[in-house]
Amino acid sequence: MDNDARWTWINYKNKSILFNDYSNFSTEEAIDQMKRFVARIENERLNDFLFLMDINKLTFSKDLAATSHWAASRIKKITKRTAILGVGNMTIVILNAINHFSGLGMKAFKTREEALDYLVL
Repeated sequence: MDNDARWTWINYKNKSILFNDYSNFSTEEAIDQMKRFVARIENERLNDFLFLMDINKLTFSKDLAATSHWAASRIKKITKRTAILGVGNMTIVILNAINHFSGLGMKAFKTREEALDYLVL
């Protein structure tokens, strides 16, 4: 599957949510996807958007954590709310660190419906 096909707009309760699917990606694929995603967001000059991300079965590495922090820092001022799916015991530590240092404020959810409900509050 083309990685760009993993960026889709979801309409939920009359709100547009940008969904980025990182599930089952290798570390290298995820790093590439994040870099291209940030470039896309900046190119399209999106502002105040709702963002949902799925990281199920994504293996984190030091490089991926650093890229995640960089990406979060770049999009924090232009996102209204960010939700994330697929956070496990180890990735919650990484998520908390990224939130602390980037200020993005991603929230982890177990189900897609819970995440979507949070985003459209």
